[in-house]
Amino acid sequence: MKLLRFILLVVCLSGVTGMRLYAQLTGDCVFLQGAFVEVGVAPNGGFGSTLPAPSGYHPNLSASINFWDPGAGTMTSSTNFLGFVADFGRDGWTTGTPPFFGDYYLPGSPQEGWAIEVNGVRSTAYIPRYQFSGASGYSGTLTGTNTGYSSGSGISKGVWTGAQGALAIRQTTTLDTSKLYFTVNVVLTNTGTTALTNIYYFRTVDPDNEQTRTGSFNTNNTITYQLPNPGSKVLVSAVGTGAFASNAYLGLGTKDCR
Repeated sequence: MKLLRFILLVVCLSGVTGMRLYAQLTGDCVFLQGAFVEVGVAPNGGFGSTLPAPSGYHPNLSASINFWDPGAGTMTSSTNFLGFVADFGRDGWTTGTPPFFGDYYLPGSPQEGWAIEVNGVRSTAYIPRYQFSGASGYSGTLTGTNTGYSSGSGISKGVWTGAQGALAIRQTTTLDTSKLYFTVNVVLTNTGTTALTNIYYFRTVDPDNEQTRTGSFNTNNTITYQLPNPGSKVLVSAVGTGAFASNAYLGLGTKDCR
């Protein structure tokens, strides 16, 4: 058995101390809530719930979108789906101009998700797949769903588990209530007796940082870090282009821990 581990970091801005922390499994979706960040995890491990967020969260969409939820077996039209929102000012969800940013992932044509390729065979788990009735949320041979959550000591976690053939996949999404980011830890385990080669993991997002505040889908994207470098880190940054550009920031990064 061999383990491969990846850690992703999704950043809004750096944070300070907070107070609230919740995690829950609603149907086949996980919802995580900190003082400044809220995240919804779809049944395929993508960020964008296929069920409306529970009471007390802050989903924010300018227009309704339609999502199929495989667990419930229903297509729902709502403005209350949750991908990722952040109280960038750390001053409360109703204070400031604007009071918070997001949803970062779901406005317009939703896009967030991941893919895995093993020995030339690729499967995907993209949020847009749930816009079709009867969708599993996957292409290829991927299977899996959200399996649990935990909350305590200032840390909230959601766990998705699945597999592509003999490759077991475990994704843990972690939210620290004092931060303005969340992390994604992905562990790949070969459960078979034959070596698996040419393994590639991929994460994608179409950032819509300030669409719900200015109506603009535009961002300026920058490769902030690229391998090779002394810290073995990679970071792509997206900044809004409208009136709130200086605060409408999103980063997607990872680190090569080998």
